[in-house]
Amino acid sequence: MKRSCNGSSGTVLSSTFLLILSSLLSPSCEAADTLKQGEVLRENQTLISANGVYALGFFSPGILSSNRYLGIWYEKFSRGIRVWVANRENPGTDSSGVFTVTEEGNLVISDGRGSVIWSAKASQARFSATNATLTLLDSGNLVLRDGSGKLFWESFWFPTDTLLPGMRIQLNLRTGENRILQSWKYVDDPAPGMYSLGIDPQRSRQLVAWRESLSIWRSGLWNGWTFRGLDASKEAELNFNVIGDEEQISYGYYFVNQSTVSRSIMGIDGQLRILVWNDEKRTWDVFWSIQNTSCDVYNRCQEFGICKNGGERRCQCLTGFGTGVEESSEETNWPERCERQSPLKCGSKDDQFQKVPNMKLPDRFLYTDASTIERCKEQCRGNCSCPAYAFVDIGGKTNTCLIWDGGLVDITEYAVGGDDLYIRLVKPDHTGSGNGSSSTTVIVVATLVPGVICFSTLIFCLWKFQKRKPGRGGREEEMSMFSGLRKRGTGYKAGEASKSADLPFMDFHCVAIATDNFAEENKLGEGGFGPVYKGKLMDGQSVAVKRLSRSSGQGLEELKNEVILICKLQHRNLVRLLGCCVEEDEKLLVYEYLPNKSLDKWLFDQGRCATLDWPKRVQIITGIARGLLYLHHDSRLRIIHRDLKPSNILLDEEMNPKISDFGMARIFGGNQIQANTNRVVGTYGYMSPEYAMKGLFSVKSDVFGFGVLLLEIVTGKRNNASLNLLEHVWRLWNEEGGLQLADPCIRESCPIVELTRYVHVGLLCVQEKADDRPTMPSVVVMLGSETAVLPPPKQSAFCYGGNATDSDSSSNRGMKGGRSINEMSITMLEGR
Repeated sequence: MKRSCNGSSGTVLSSTFLLILSSLLSPSCEAADTLKQGEVLRENQTLISANGVYALGFFSPGILSSNRYLGIWYEKFSRGIRVWVANRENPGTDSSGVFTVTEEGNLVISDGRGSVIWSAKASQARFSATNATLTLLDSGNLVLRDGSGKLFWESFWFPTDTLLPGMRIQLNLRTGENRILQSWKYVDDPAPGMYSLGIDPQRSRQLVAWRESLSIWRSGLWNGWTFRGLDASKEAELNFNVIGDEEQISYGYYFVNQSTVSRSIMGIDGQLRILVWNDEKRTWDVFWSIQNTSCDVYNRCQEFGICKNGGERRCQCLTGFGTGVEESSEETNWPERCERQSPLKCGSKDDQFQKVPNMKLPDRFLYTDASTIERCKEQCRGNCSCPAYAFVDIGGKTNTCLIWDGGLVDITEYAVGGDDLYIRLVKPDHTGSGNGSSSTTVIVVATLVPGVICFSTLIFCLWKFQKRKPGRGGREEEMSMFSGLRKRGTGYKAGEASKSADLPFMDFHCVAIATDNFAEENKLGEGGFGPVYKGKLMDGQSVAVKRLSRSSGQGLEELKNEVILICKLQHRNLVRLLGCCVEEDEKLLVYEYLPNKSLDKWLFDQGRCATLDWPKRVQIITGIARGLLYLHHDSRLRIIHRDLKPSNILLDEEMNPKISDFGMARIFGGNQIQANTNRVVGTYGYMSPEYAMKGLFSVKSDVFGFGVLLLEIVTGKRNNASLNLLEHVWRLWNEEGGLQLADPCIRESCPIVELTRYVHVGLLCVQEKADDRPTMPSVVVMLGSETAVLPPPKQSAFCYGGNATDSDSSSNRGMKGGRSINEMSITMLEGR
């Protein structure tokens, strides 16, 4: 029968053609969850696990990203949450990518030109590639098996930023290979970021979180069923699992209730969180996270310091150790380490051990073979550098002896739980806390010797003063004012003068020798005071010497002011004054030498700015914030700096910031919140509107200067006459935002979430009205918290009227009618 050419037959032919065409375009895999050998998975195709829990396919991580990745994501619970990425370091650039299991049994992603983007090989060379299959399981695991069903590769062996139940991170003890969790680089870039979580390579069986190579958290010892440093309240619901032998150690977790849907993720903010799916709310709830408290931060209280959650003072020294400075409830005032009050005598049998209970044991311990606590103690006693030991249960049949060699770091005291730590002390430290005759002798000597030295120095300086008195003319009045400072204390309230530190005088001749007679090659730079020289004292210590220029508008009052203030301030983010010299026309200040000089030398130099990567800039910003917090709230005095700018931020060898130049600073009384002056000093571009226009200054004036400084550090741009930085940032914030605000030197490596938060804080600090600006305690919290809700910033203050200058000279020499003169004279302020 001949087929007629009517409409019906045409429809049949068309349907047949469409069927053939659709079969050619359909996914190459027969089963929804499996890819067979030789089949390909294309851009528009996915594998779906048997019960629809997970999907495997190609994706782009953000609206603005055109990069293509192969990954696994939730399909059932919250579609789009990625839990594994194959080619995180080498994305495809278009939608031509294909994924396949090759004839050799390898997994390969290639682009449209056939170039291999990513590949993974089976674990054994003799892998039988016949009938190999790749299956996505409901656990989220992607597994490769041969025809017999034998497993040769699985995605669970290679976690990215997420750990699922059943997935493990591993440390190969033989090769040192550490398969870790590593955060994404940015929210829209799966490339490995700066934060990671892995097993301690020092074989301590602890989990450690790192920021790049720096430890930021550790789990504490594994005791056979949990980690000692974790929240014990979660043990009933959550089980951790550590498996180890001579070859490797691996870690995983699972919930007691196996129906719980969970994932553990290392976030771009450095937080490891275990999240649980709340089906009722259709959200992920945080079940547990690292760094829940301040004491979870690695080595929060430095060497030989104990961190106590909930105590009046969070950081305290171990028994027998002290800081040498007044202890504060604020961590920002905590020194770099606690010092042993009475040194140990190697080989002495007088050394004893004091038990300190409920401890998260210090890091960097050593395992020993001592089988009893007495033998453990003797092993420590036999090592002159052993400061402590512990005898603990780590899941074996008997307890294990741990000893330490050197300093004790990252110690936390728990209210309940923890282990006993035995601290090595000399007998006086062990038997009392300063009540015995030995302790009394130490205190008397420690008090008397500095007094004798200061008195001798005073007599010497007075002798030098009298010797050089003839011919001084009009300088006599200034010198008497300066020396009177020593005689009268420092003008504080009654009772304070006796507590004030004597001014550390140095002989001009000694300082001249130290700087090779102020040689030009030793000149470090020049500021408002005058030139600064590098020198070396007789004991070999390097110093920076600030020499007041005779032509400087600043004088003895500013020098006196700086010496008074710095003598009374001790903080790791403030420059340290070593001495001063006032002889005839010479006025000198001698500081600790900071090899990296000032921040502006790095920030605004195109050849050096890339050295200040984002983590270093965060370190500098937070350091300056802590220094200001100390000045405003935590020191014995309330200090307003009044001249914050990059050239007044010095950097030590580790790029830690130190606030310098206190010549313009002022002391506030205990209840004083504001003062005014008709002598406005400082630098244009960093002055708050109320100070520049009305002469009013307060802690909020410094907050404004900090905000400008923060925005300069983030953007790499100077706030000067050629660029109104505040207006520039405000415009970008409202129009574009994001990475456009970052310094081009670091734009490619900036985490967008953290960057945005820092700019937000900066804009809050430079709001026009002082009352709208946050205080420094709030600033420190906002900078350090991922969860703090920040208020929207109001219009920034662009109020220095286009007359801003890049000069470091004092503004009182540059203001010519830009404001009305405040007729009230400066108030003499007293310390609290």
